[in-house]
Amino acid sequence: MKRLCLVFAMPVFAAAIAAGCVPVVRDGGGGDTACVVDGVEYAVGDPVPSQDGCNSCSCAEDGQVMCTAIGCVSTCDYNGQTHMQGDTFPSTDGCNTCECLPDGTVACTEKACVAQCEHNGQTYLPGDSFPAGDGCNTCSCLEDGSVACTDAACVTCTYMGVVYQPGQSFPAGDGCNTCTCAPDGTVGCTKIACP
Repeated sequence: MKRLCLVFAMPVFAAAIAAGCVPVVRDGGGGDTACVVDGVEYAVGDPVPSQDGCNSCSCAEDGQVMCTAIGCVSTCDYNGQTHMQGDTFPSTDGCNTCECLPDGTVACTEKACVAQCEHNGQTYLPGDSFPAGDGCNTCSCLEDGSVACTDAACVTCTYMGVVYQPGQSFPAGDGCNTCTCAPDGTVGCTKIACP
């Protein structure tokens, strides 16, 4: 912000009295003092917009712009949310942490994220294997966080209209023998004579 500070105590020339102010010449006579900031003239006592937006400024009798010197608390906008200076919050990647800095910028850690896989409401780490929902295929959690499953046709056994999974045992139709569903889909039953 360019500041022009005017003192009209002298009838012909105005004198700049603040460092960085540009002298402005005016025909004398008035004896008034004013401040000019960004081409706008302010009378003595008028509020003047501050550069930082948090301090209060006004035009002083000597033509200088006087401002309060309170520390400003800045805010940062990140991912659609406003955070106060010093706040820490999760980054958009979910594994790093960010902080709102005094200058209003956001700084985040840059750790490599360990991917995780979500499958049927469960969380797995890369390299984990787990059963697929169909009960006969196997899934694996990949390094990029995706899930890959085998796509083998599921083998089942049907006995007397009921479907059984491989390895599952059930009573035979005669009520005294036991049957088992084999991995190849065949049913094998014990052959014990019923009493």
